Amino acid sequence: MNKLFLSLVFPVVLAHVPAYGACQDLMEELRVMRKAQQSLLTGLADNHETFASAIEDMTSMLKLSSEKASRPELLSMNRKAQAFRKRGRSAQRQTERLDAATADLISRIEDCLKD
Repeated sequence: MNKLFLSLVFPVVLAHVPAYGACQDLMEELRVMRKAQQSLLTGLADNHETFASAIEDMTSMLKLSSEKASRPELLSMNRKAQAFRKRGRSAQRQTERLDAATADLISRIEDCLKD
């Protein structure tokens, strides 16, 4: 995913280099893009945790309600919550890797533009 992202973004960024009078403007735009990327991806990863917590809350409410849910249903809900939490951790790791790759790309472009 990181290589695909970089292979798509890098040509777009380089295509805009002549349009900028100063490379510093380009670097600032890349930094802003990185912050937006971080915000979006972190939000998506956090949604997994929120959904897992909501499922756990529903499971707890079902346990206490007058309409008892069957044990297999409750176990299934707990497994689903755990699966969402696991996906959230995986998404967080992917977000961190993509952020590191983006930071590296920005650094390499900055070095290239200095030459």
